[in-house]
Amino acid sequence: AYYDIMLSEAGKIIAEADLQFQISSLEQARSRYRFGKNSMAAILNFQILGNEARSAILSAATRTASGRYALAALMGGSAEYLPFYRGGIFVSYKW
Repeated sequence: AYYDIMLSEAGKIIAEADLQFQISSLEQARSRYRFGKNSMAAILNFQILGNEARSAILSAATRTASGRYALAALMGGSAEYLPFYRGGIFVSYKW
């Protein structure tokens, strides 16, 4: 359960970076489309990839929450007292 939390947090960071890349690529594709250098298919493709990145972010957040509950159950406590894993460290103890 601990490693599931770490893996899902890393997946969330990757998905957020992917979303930023897809947004910038979508903006570039739109400007190219306005000047006739790109097709509408490229714009739609970047929109789809951006939506997939948003979905991956939500999926990672769900996996993190379920991993926290699983870890808390294994430790015999409540998930509200577990620290949050952010950027390679545990922060925000809720005592």
